[in-house]
Amino acid sequence: MEEAHLHDEDCGGNPETGEGCTFTHKHDENCGYIEAVEGHSCQVEEAHSHDGDCGYAEEAEGHSCTHVHDENCGGLTSVQSDGQTGLTGRGKAAPRGNGLPVLYDTDDVRVINSIIDNNGLAWTKDAPESWDKVVWNDNNPKRIIMLDISSSLLQGDLNVSGLACLQSLYCNDNSGLQALNVSGLTSLQFLNCNGNMVLRILTCSKNPLKNLWFPNGSVLAINTFPTDGGSVTVDGVDPFKGEITLTAAAESGYTFQSWSGDGSGDANPYTVQLSGNMTVTANFLQNQDTGYDTDDVQVIHSIIDNNGLAWTKDAPESWNQVTWNDNNPKRIIGLDIMNSSLQGNLDVSGLTDLQNLNCNGNTNLQTLNVSGLTSLQSLECNGNTNLQTLNVSGLTSLQSLGCIGTNLQRLDVSGLTSLQILNCSGNINLQILTCSKNPLQNLWLPNGKFLKINTSPADGGSVTVDGVNLSNKEVTLTAAAENEYTFQNWTGDGSGNTNPYTFQLSGVMTVTANFLQNQDTGYNTDDVQVIHSIIDNNGLAWTKDAPESWDKVAWNGNNPKRIIGLDISDSSLQGDLDVSGLACLQDLYCNANNDLQSLNVSGLTSLKNLNCANNGLQTLDVSGLTNLQYLNCNGNTSLQSLDCNFTTNLQTLTCSKNPLQRLRFPNGEHLVINTSPADGGSVTVDDVNLSNKEVTLNAEAEDGYTFRSWTGDGSGNTNPYTFQLSGSMTTITANFLQNQDTGYNTDDV
Repeated sequence: MEEAHLHDEDCGGNPETGEGCTFTHKHDENCGYIEAVEGHSCQVEEAHSHDGDCGYAEEAEGHSCTHVHDENCGGLTSVQSDGQTGLTGRGKAAPRGNGLPVLYDTDDVRVINSIIDNNGLAWTKDAPESWDKVVWNDNNPKRIIMLDISSSLLQGDLNVSGLACLQSLYCNDNSGLQALNVSGLTSLQFLNCNGNMVLRILTCSKNPLKNLWFPNGSVLAINTFPTDGGSVTVDGVDPFKGEITLTAAAESGYTFQSWSGDGSGDANPYTVQLSGNMTVTANFLQNQDTGYDTDDVQVIHSIIDNNGLAWTKDAPESWNQVTWNDNNPKRIIGLDIMNSSLQGNLDVSGLTDLQNLNCNGNTNLQTLNVSGLTSLQSLECNGNTNLQTLNVSGLTSLQSLGCIGTNLQRLDVSGLTSLQILNCSGNINLQILTCSKNPLQNLWLPNGKFLKINTSPADGGSVTVDGVNLSNKEVTLTAAAENEYTFQNWTGDGSGNTNPYTFQLSGVMTVTANFLQNQDTGYNTDDVQVIHSIIDNNGLAWTKDAPESWDKVAWNGNNPKRIIGLDISDSSLQGDLDVSGLACLQDLYCNANNDLQSLNVSGLTSLKNLNCANNGLQTLDVSGLTNLQYLNCNGNTSLQSLDCNFTTNLQTLTCSKNPLQRLRFPNGEHLVINTSPADGGSVTVDDVNLSNKEVTLNAEAEDGYTFRSWTGDGSGNTNPYTFQLSGSMTTITANFLQNQDTGYNTDDV
């Protein structure tokens, strides 16, 4: 396509109106015209009939033939700021300050037009300059970078995958939105779907999201470290199960390393199970080699200088006693300076990646500083007979500590939750040994007494040492079972099932903590039985006794598995639905079952979201469901009683066309709705605002009656009628007047 023509001094056209432009169409063999020559205008070859190939439209009465710009002629067709088609070859576009036309991308405009049509939005089609919920970039043509269609009564499917430059999308609080497609939006960083409680399909692919709000309000924040090390895209979302698939891609010069925060491991792609607000960080490692870490080198220089070691300074590659990792720059992870005639003070606290330190056999070593070394796994300082103090607090990775034959008087290893081996033998001056939460497997006391601690089976649980009394040689052990196991008893040189267990260490002893595996029953039998009943009562085409095939059910990871999500919407349910046995249920969707007359959710204190819209319910009791946050009972045209007492976390109650006579609010306030006479008409609850306790009622008269007024705690004859609940009991009566002929006025007679 030729570049778009812009009117300027060369063509003689006015930049704003185009008047006086001498720009002409370049005729070719397709259009049927002969190019103009000096003194002659363009001529038609034989009898030319305009068609789709030549770019001209046939003349109409009072109008000559007109040219329609396309890719063949060099003219650019776009959308102007007034929403009309602008022809930059000869048409008029809205001017900017620099005289150039302001254009809006036709694809973006087309997407918004579709949203307007599909949802009945009160936006003016083809008038992008009036769309105040849209933010455009400064390109020409302009592209959409932010779209806010929250609380817009969207319904069905929403596809915005055509908005190629979109960075932020707010489509939250659209209770009818069922499917959303944002695939391929490679600039999308913020997506808010909060409150879209019937959203079942969220199609994501290659979306570099930083923040994703789920329908239940949970937020997933996605970070990269370092920020320029790479990127993360969301490549799959299951809003029903709360699963998100992330893919990390390293920038040039970096390598993906791991997930951290609320993520873990190095799987890539990586699937996250959302549970509340979470943050997941993708970590990248820089590839370039910048040599050895200068801080680590400086620590070794100090050791060389202070002890006269025959090591070559500034030649870290020659230090055979040092082990380096593969980081960039390289860091020290191992240091072996045993029998090196060290003296005075040894400070290795600057080696922050150090994992193994052996400084055995340095009899003149008096102090050792290992503070802050949270990566240190093994510390050997045996035979340092002048070492009087040792502070190992905070060394959370320390697994093995050897301090045989030192001059320590106190040693505190409490809180070292990785410590498995502790050897204090030969420390004749050690008076206090403080242990707590230490998962020791081998323990030597100063007098040489030895304790070996086992677990059976090895993965059934763990044992921690939570007390050592050196004066009477008493040791206290605590057993903790892993998931799916139960602590049973102590055996070996221990006995009984007391837990914690205190005994006296005498000589060499072995104590084993025994754990019993809980029987794996797969799926909870009570939950399975509830689903069986639903299948039987409603003739569902689900396979009984095959819970793994129930794709409308979400299970947790417990043993046995429990149901946390159930979607039986639009399933032709009828009669009664009892799910009160699903004790772990969090999300229930049973909407669009016209013949469903009653619903039992009593006792479901884990239930957060309940959608029972467009059923045939007559009463609904959700009282005491303390975790319930969202309740939709729209369209239950027989619903007369709704009890929400003690639903202390309820945030959204959606009512419409509900002929309620009794409505109880979360705080216990009661609304009673009457009609007078009883057969004169009906009243429906059409809106409830829990935050300010506003209720909207709509009165509808029966044939032969006319609505007259509201009385009781209501007043006036406005219909619909919105009022604010006040007090523990509010009673409102809708009064109707019978239309029948009552004869002659008695006073006049």
